[in-house]
Amino acid sequence: MINKRYGAVFRQLREQKELPLSFFEKVGISKSSISKFERGEVMMAYDKIYCLLDAIDVSVAEYDLLINNFYSPFQELFFIEMEKAEFSQNKKRLQKLFEEVDGSSPTLMNLIVKSKISSLSNGEVHKILEYLGRTSFWTYFELSLLQATIEGNNIEVSKQFFSKIEKNIFKFQGVFKYQRKISLIVLHYILNLALHGEKELSLEMYSKIIKVEYSEFDFFICCLKGLVKGFIKYRFDDKKEGYKECMVALERLEDLGSKELRCYYEKLTNITVSNNLN
Repeated sequence: MINKRYGAVFRQLREQKELPLSFFEKVGISKSSISKFERGEVMMAYDKIYCLLDAIDVSVAEYDLLINNFYSPFQELFFIEMEKAEFSQNKKRLQKLFEEVDGSSPTLMNLIVKSKISSLSNGEVHKILEYLGRTSFWTYFELSLLQATIEGNNIEVSKQFFSKIEKNIFKFQGVFKYQRKISLIVLHYILNLALHGEKELSLEMYSKIIKVEYSEFDFFICCLKGLVKGFIKYRFDDKKEGYKECMVALERLEDLGSKELRCYYEKLTNITVSNNLN
């Protein structure tokens, strides 16, 4: 069955950019083929659609959103809800999300949510590590699995595994969609390292994360980098100065209108106003 919306949306994009059908002859697709596609008479192969979109500087992801009336896929919406519940420390909401996918989704999806509620068992961690260890193509799903493994388990397991897949995730640093996720994973990993007294590795990882492209334009990540930098100093060098830097970062998070984020990171680092060192 032909879905006429694919061609109709492409036609809208083409006409919006005021491009004639002849414009696409340079990518080897005839005017008649495109015309039939736009009228919904035929479907077009993925590789040809990709060439058409590339010629007008529209990504496949943007095209997909237009096809689906800007409705994101279930998994993407689910991860957004999970992140909101995690940062607000809403255990009831996390439990409800876990129940939504329990038994109806792949086991690995269940484990991502479970890691936000409780520690994973050794068997569950092994299952994730085994899967990621043979993963060739990393998507947002795999990054979420990695985050679940690193944040909720033994620091030695995290160190061993992160060293193996580090190159795989840093190669995504130039992809804007993944920049925040990668930065979040690595910065949380550094906090965990510092909490466990791993000074050298904390500093090494911090030197890498500050080089992630364009992250300086993400104010949340900038605040989190400031917190991590201060926390490393607090743990290993100058407790008083490090505390001050941490408090500045936490206050900035709250100034953004996100008291929930401040509370989340206060709990994660155990740095609050009550343990003021002045």
